[in-house]
Amino acid sequence: MVMTAVVLLEASTLRTSQLVEELLDAEQMGSAISQMVKTHIPLCYLVFLSTQPNLPILSIVRRQILANSVMMDDSASPDQLSRALQGDSSTTCRALVLHIGNSDTTGPVLGLLEQAGMSKLSEMWVWTVGNNNSVEAVLLHPSFRNTVRIFYLALPDKSDNSNLTLDQDQFQDFQGHTLRIVACSWFPFIDFRNPSGSPGSTITLRDSLDARTLNVLSSKLNFTYLIHAEPTGSWGIEKGGKFSGMMGQLQREESDVSTSAAPTPERNKHLESIRAYQADPMKLVSLKPSPLPHSTALVRPFSGGVWVSVAVVVVVWGLTLWVMQLAWDRVTGQGDASFITVFLYGWGALLEQPPREPSVTVSGQMLVGWWLVYTMVIVAAFRSSFIAHLTVQSTTKPVETLEELVKQKNWGWSVEEKYFKGAVYDYFMKHTLPAVKEVVSKVEFRDADNALERILEGGFTHIAFEKYISVLIASQYTDTQGRTPYYIGTKDIPVLAYAGFVLRKGAPFYHRFTRMINQLEDGGILSKWTAEVVTRRIKKNREKLNNSQQGTKTIAPQVEQKAVVLGLDHVQGGFYLLFLGCSLGLLSLLVEILLHNDFKKDL
Repeated sequence: MVMTAVVLLEASTLRTSQLVEELLDAEQMGSAISQMVKTHIPLCYLVFLSTQPNLPILSIVRRQILANSVMMDDSASPDQLSRALQGDSSTTCRALVLHIGNSDTTGPVLGLLEQAGMSKLSEMWVWTVGNNNSVEAVLLHPSFRNTVRIFYLALPDKSDNSNLTLDQDQFQDFQGHTLRIVACSWFPFIDFRNPSGSPGSTITLRDSLDARTLNVLSSKLNFTYLIHAEPTGSWGIEKGGKFSGMMGQLQREESDVSTSAAPTPERNKHLESIRAYQADPMKLVSLKPSPLPHSTALVRPFSGGVWVSVAVVVVVWGLTLWVMQLAWDRVTGQGDASFITVFLYGWGALLEQPPREPSVTVSGQMLVGWWLVYTMVIVAAFRSSFIAHLTVQSTTKPVETLEELVKQKNWGWSVEEKYFKGAVYDYFMKHTLPAVKEVVSKVEFRDADNALERILEGGFTHIAFEKYISVLIASQYTDTQGRTPYYIGTKDIPVLAYAGFVLRKGAPFYHRFTRMINQLEDGGILSKWTAEVVTRRIKKNREKLNNSQQGTKTIAPQVEQKAVVLGLDHVQGGFYLLFLGCSLGLLSLLVEILLHNDFKKDL
């Protein structure tokens, strides 16, 4: 989201002091200006702009100061003057020395400054030298509407006995100035009521982070504000260098400040953002994971790979022992060993029921001994894992990331249309990750309540800001015992960098706002407020539902929340295996009978 800057003109009209009144020639006037420059901005990069570049006063100032400087006249183009005013990356301090020759040249020179973007350089010092007739025209000109420090040195007036004073911190007191604020609803950062119901009308703030922060700022800095809703409810999208929504109002200077928004590269080019709060991440909301079928409890202790490995090892071990037994029989002349007998020996040992007669050979006994060690390890691992799975019921894996979301079969997802704007829209539309592109191509627009109802039907996920959706679920879809059918993912979707106020470009109080908000953050006040705002809203919503006798919209959760006594359904897998074994035994009996009958007929 992006933040807005408000323009507050605090210009000091400085008449010549008694010292300046005594300076009657150019040398003395130039020395006086040089002294003030060296006192307040000794090493600033200076831009001289005059309709008379060869004026002796300016030549004296340039000669006496130590800083780098450039001389411009009213014949310069706006682009040339703009580059001169902005300086380069090495200029941390900039100042403009403006000379107004007469009232006829005042308008063109000030118009040139306006075209060069002077209004966006609020921190630039401005020293103006001119006659008394141009004071009001200069100080109230739009090009200086954001300028924090502008000083006018008028030619001596014997009737004027004012002193030359400089206010180094003009924004301790805004002197009741009224700021224009535009808002878009985004709880917990900003929430409001619209009494008239008309788009763009004046609104009343509800308890939220921005409301609390504005109350502190307005109280400490002595300003008031008029706040209205953005008519389209949009933060703003940039097209061709022009913004829509809240950002557009700031860019056009129709508003001074916007409520919480997030920064984007495009916004930072045209507006001023203040980091106030940690971003509310977007997360996936789905149905709470359900228990896995009890019929598969017998095989869940091991993964599929482990089961396959055990089966292969049993066959390979039996084959090895059988080959060793065959070799021994060939040497001793005894009968051929049976592979089935050897295989069942290994299988029985794995089931903790080995035959009484181990191998008669030393090599076979060695192989059997190590096989018994192996079966002890495998059986112990299976038994402990099986008990754990029966004690704590396993559940289906929840959807946590966008990559997992697009891999689900017969699955849908949604997002609220009012939030699929501004920085969120930029994130999803400009992202290069294939999973994000697929999410955008199949996304549905549903409001939160409708999406939560759809989730209960299964096969659906809603993408929402964590704090916003958490408040809604805790308020309306959670019972008194804290049970809810919904699951909010644990992995963040990093859509936004941070949230905070956005100011129009060149707002002179940007640094003052930033310092005060940083103090609130460093003191832990903003974190405390965040927890309070969320908790109070949940409590208030639940009280409202109880008073209206509607109750919560929750259903019983799908996951067992307490210990259960094991029943047949928990161990049914063992019975299925028994029935399978009996069926295979019966089938093998039928095959044996058929083969036996065929053999007798041949005889």
